[in-house]
Amino acid sequence: MTKHFEPRHVRLYHWLMDCPAYQSLDVYGRVLLVEFKKRYNSTNNGNISFSGREMEAALGCSNKPADRALSDLIDRGFVKVAKKGHFDWKTQAGGGTRASTYILTEYPIDYPMRVLAPATKDFMKWRPAKALQKKTRGDESTTMG
Repeated sequence: MTKHFEPRHVRLYHWLMDCPAYQSLDVYGRVLLVEFKKRYNSTNNGNISFSGREMEAALGCSNKPADRALSDLIDRGFVKVAKKGHFDWKTQAGGGTRASTYILTEYPIDYPMRVLAPATKDFMKWRPAKALQKKTRGDESTTMG
């Protein structure tokens, strides 16, 4: 019996796309999340390397929208910084990257070793601040003359 292996792919589940945190992301945030998920290989959560320049190239934009998208993903709980990168490093021991490394909260941490704790999915707990929530009809009453 042969095993069927699917080619690598990125999944966006409906429950994720329907949550308020995802709905609040702009197009840059949504694309950057897909790019983070593309870098995850089921053994590197906690060591997903992504530099600012790589984010700009992946999004096809300048640093301001890329920085805002990253900030939004962190704020809403999709990603956490595992290790902050530094521009002033001459070289890193072991020939590693100087870019920051990240954790996707959708998956359990598996770097440097697999953790038995389940994924935190912090983004599922996120709610917009009152000032950011969209107003609906009837939120403010008008005085009757």
